[in-house]
Amino acid sequence: MTPRTDSSSATSPAAQRTALVGDSGPGINAVLDGVLSGEGWGIRRVADNQAILSLAIANPFDLIVTASKSPGPEDIQLLRKIRGVRPHMRIIILTDEWTPGDVVAAMREHAFSYFSGPFEPTALAEMIRYAMAYRIISARAVGSKGPEK
Repeated sequence: MTPRTDSSSATSPAAQRTALVGDSGPGINAVLDGVLSGEGWGIRRVADNQAILSLAIANPFDLIVTASKSPGPEDIQLLRKIRGVRPHMRIIILTDEWTPGDVVAAMREHAFSYFSGPFEPTALAEMIRYAMAYRIISARAVGSKGPEK
């Protein structure tokens, strides 16, 4: 499937921070768009996790949020593959199908956060803000634009 870009959510070309976001339906997409766009982030929206993988391997992003319609094991495989090429990428997993083992595996693979459905949009918004703040804190700690992506 060809990735699609939601240009209506993208910020100006001068934006240095960009999130790669899988489609998770109108409600979750609105939360992500509101938080990220409100803080000046560019958003690259794609249809599914396969598109996320293709783009994440080819391009550095500041944050990845998976599509919520994928099962937990698929998200863990995606996380492992991205970690192979971008070990410091912040990845938030959203999933509707999960097991406790999936949550443990995601944490072992250093997911930034893991949300299993149903989840509260306000909790997701708080975690997105934390991920954005983490980038700023990391940049100050290493004296650069942030950790290696």
